[in-house]
Parts: sequence; structure tokens; C-alpha cells
Amino acid sequence: MPWGGAGYSRRATQTGCVFPPPGSLWLPVTCLHGPIQYLQEYPDVRLTTPSEREFARRLHDELVAAAKEQNWRDLSVAADLGYNTNNAPRKPGDRLVHFFHAGHPPEPRKHGLLNPDRPKTLIYANAPGRPLVPVGAMWTTRRGERGPIPGGQFTRWHSHFSCGDGHGMAGMAGMSV
Repeated sequence: MPWGGAGYSRRATQTGCVFPPPGSLWLPVTCLHGPIQYLQEYPDVRLTTPSEREFARRLHDELVAAAKEQNWRDLSVAADLGYNTNNAPRKPGDRLVHFFHAGHPPEPRKHGLLNPDRPKTLIYANAPGRPLVPVGAMWTTRRGERGPIPGGQFTRWHSHFSCGDGHGMAGMAGMSV
């Protein structure tokens, strides 16, 4: 089922979260859009409503079903679906778990922004000596577009600062598979 159209109603949240308040390293937990370096890694799920939790559960379940049905575990299948699966080799002695992002070039949206059948990016855990394992997905907005937050804290959006124009990447929301 496609998600992410206009018209989501929800209780008030903070908007325009760009920098933390003076003396703080983090944006307030009520911020659902903001630069990644100022958002705490994990959302505060106590701030979600029952309908937001239900939405997030359905989106998650549909994402897991799409991953199984489309066989995202097989990188050659993901490549056939248009995802860039070129993964850089590890440096000698690197024993850390990394996260590989297999992105898809921009394409017309046919089924809403949060389409579980067609995320913008597939995220794989890359553990030393093991095959890549799908662990999540991510969606991106177009420049100037604000991502929907129908799952409240579960569908937070983040942006990245880059040199040049201030925000090199549009907003992103991620979900674990």
C-alpha cells in the first residue's frame, strides 16, 4: 500500500528544527525533521499516538513483505531492480560492521513517497567475512519538499549539511526491515 500523501493530521510538533538550543548538543525529541547530526539516534516512542504506532507497524510489515517478495537479499536482484549495488572493498584489517546504502536513481513517484515496494535506498549490514544482509530502507524527498510523518517518531526525517548550498541532500526517513 502506498503511503505519504498530503492530508495527515497529527498533534502539534516542533517544526523548523535546524540547530539545538544554546547549551545543548541535540534538538528536542519533539523535532520530527532536522539535520542528522543534531537528532538523537533513537526516537522517543513514548511520544507516538496509537494510530502512529499502527501506521509504523503496517509500513514495517509491508516493507518486510516487499523485501522477501522482491528478494532484496540477493544483490544481483537488487541491481536488476535498479539499485546501485557497487560496494567499496574493505580496508585491510577493518573488522567493523558498516552499513551499505544501495541507492536508486530518481524516478517518477507512482505510489506516494513512502512506498514500501520501492524505497529510494536499500540499507545492508556489511559485517566482515559475511554476506551483506538487508536491514532497512530509506526514502528521500525532493528539494524543498517536507516528508510526511504519519508514523510520528517512527517516521522522522533527517537532512545532511554539505558544502556549497547548506543542505546537499533532501530529507530522509528510514525504517528497519
